[in-house]
Amino acid sequence: NEMIELKSEVDGTIQEILFREGQPVEQGQLLIRLDETKLAADVAEFEGNFKLGQANFERAKQLAQEKLISQSEYDQAAATFDVRQATLNRKLRELKDTRITAPFSGVIGARNVSPGQVIARNTLLTWLVDVDPVKVELNVPERFLGQLRLGQTLDLTVAAFGTNQFHGKVYFIAPA
Repeated sequence: NEMIELKSEVDGTIQEILFREGQPVEQGQLLIRLDETKLAADVAEFEGNFKLGQANFERAKQLAQEKLISQSEYDQAAATFDVRQATLNRKLRELKDTRITAPFSGVIGARNVSPGQVIARNTLLTWLVDVDPVKVELNVPERFLGQLRLGQTLDLTVAAFGTNQFHGKVYFIAPA
């Protein structure tokens, strides 16, 4: 039904692998945890910068209302506050990305990493496959194309499963 490569969105060191290869996993289940100490320290630093920017902005707002600072000074304080807020939000997202979870329920594949391994962003960690239901892609000779209809039921066999019949229905007909 679905099949994806699980990759990290951030650089880091694998701290913990919380799945067994071939194991069923649930959507949202924590699969891999990266070391988050550096990013947690960054978040603490940027939270301090954000609070300072917020205090400066509130002070500038009050002074601007009393016409004690120029519009330019107020705009500068507002822009600095916005930049600090955006930076903090980005760092919080990076910290969240140290926890790699299953985006849907399925079966986890072989792992390509080990605890302690330093990985780069986009490193292939493993595969996640949703095998219920199974989608089968078939090429149909052009002369039979007119006989296909969306929702049409069909039975098929697969050499790997001998004479077992599988039942399904047509859910998509490609335009080419």
